[in-house]
Amino acid sequence: MSALGFQIPTFPDPAMVERTSPFDLPSRAAELGYLGEDAHPVENLQTWIVEQDQEDIDRFFLAAFGPPPDGEPTVIDLTDPGDVRDDLPERGGCNGQAEQEVQPASNAYESTRLQLQAAYNNAAAEALQHSEVQAAVERWSTCMSGAGMSYGTPNDAIVDNVDRPLPEQLPVVRADQDCRARSEYPAIAQRAFWGLQQEWADANPGVLTEYATLRQSALENARQVLGVTESP
Repeated sequence: MSALGFQIPTFPDPAMVERTSPFDLPSRAAELGYLGEDAHPVENLQTWIVEQDQEDIDRFFLAAFGPPPDGEPTVIDLTDPGDVRDDLPERGGCNGQAEQEVQPASNAYESTRLQLQAAYNNAAAEALQHSEVQAAVERWSTCMSGAGMSYGTPNDAIVDNVDRPLPEQLPVVRADQDCRARSEYPAIAQRAFWGLQQEWADANPGVLTEYATLRQSALENARQVLGVTESP
């Protein structure tokens, strides 16, 4: 990118929420998906590029990713993509060159990744329909009502409070944490979720095996590119 006129700055490491104890409520709020008022954006490539002039932004994306492919791209059903390696465009620009060094079989890698992501998302959605999970959610909701809070699901509580200041979130977090334990919702939901994931993996063993092989190859190539001799 520097040869094409883009001196990309060094960005700070992303700010991480310090989690000192599972009983520390601000940390627990973050773990459950709530967001505190003291969260702040960290400078990164995305925040840096949007601050440039539009002409520079256009030049940057052309340099990074190359020109758009000819013709209409194939529409991929992300809920059930199947093997789409032949439908994915080749990577271009500097990003494509870097990716080629790390993962020459980038389309195969992306195809298996999309299939695994779809399986994950589908299992998460289907697990919520299991009778045991729904019963646990009802127990959780009843428990929250006893604490003076009306929510149908744990996600409803998170969505309703995510933009509120942290001090206002903490009573909800405290009640949520207590009601999750009383209802056994996390354990029951996880069992249903991982059971569905296992069913998919058993029915599609080749996808998982190929993804693991490609990922390991990419890690080994990355170590060579970066000059790292040992795994961390």
